Amino acid sequence: MLPNFLVLGAEKTGTTWLYFCLQEHPEVYVPRMKEVHFFDRHDSVGREVDAFRRGLDWYSLFFRHARHEPAVGEVTPTYLHDDWAPRRIQGTLPGAKLVAIVREPIARAHSHYWMDRLKGDTEQGVEVLLKPGNRYVERSLYAKHLRKYLDLFPREQLLVLVYEEMRRDPERMLRTLFEYLGVDPAFSPPSLRRRHNEAGAWQNVLLYRVIQRSTDVINRYRPGVLLLEFVKWTRIATLYYRWNRRPVEYEPLPREIEGELAILFEEPNRELQRLTGLDLSAWRDPSGAPARR
Repeated sequence: MLPNFLVLGAEKTGTTWLYFCLQEHPEVYVPRMKEVHFFDRHDSVGREVDAFRRGLDWYSLFFRHARHEPAVGEVTPTYLHDDWAPRRIQGTLPGAKLVAIVREPIARAHSHYWMDRLKGDTEQGVEVLLKPGNRYVERSLYAKHLRKYLDLFPREQLLVLVYEEMRRDPERMLRTLFEYLGVDPAFSPPSLRRRHNEAGAWQNVLLYRVIQRSTDVINRYRPGVLLLEFVKWTRIATLYYRWNRRPVEYEPLPREIEGELAILFEEPNRELQRLTGLDLSAWRDPSGAPARR
């Protein structure tokens, strides 16, 4: 069994919430592990993973519990920006339905930066957002990444959702998604009004990093996949997550950095509108300020 839909990302656009909503739909199957990382060559911070070399037998392990659900898929938010993923997906799942979520780019970059900062994946100050080629800004250039998919897939095979609309009217957004996937659009998942993956800091960063690296190694082998699925199924991971994590508020982005980024994103945002036909009126104009979340 292989999936017939993929949620590509972007990171920090509500993909964890969306994963739980999909998991709760009786006509949808997603793996017990949210992020499979099969088609991308590098993970969120640029480490090489390249699970694609493990082959389809390894990938299909994640979908072995699927039965008769019409929609079978996975959610890996690094697929959107990864240079290797589009062609690998097209070569392996040419008929798959693709889903991308875009968010006001400055808010997304700022949130992504703080996620890495709190995990210990960067020690740089927020000024890194102005450095050429930094991953936080680069991954907010949605038109650039979507174009790589639209060069390989027809437009009707890619659904692009807007994060701010999802926050404002999640029922409507889920109806749109469920209709696209061909499942009951009237289903209301228990997670509809829940918050997932809120801003937080690891209380023991060293323990987090050891577990993360160990997970990466274990996941390479069939017994490891089964073990990690068991950990997820028994909620051990959820208990650890709650124990080792505390909520935090991000420091606000300095106005001068915000202003420079607003100018930088003006043309890419217009290009995204031209490419997708999306209404991005919920996003800033150069003099506005995005909601921080």
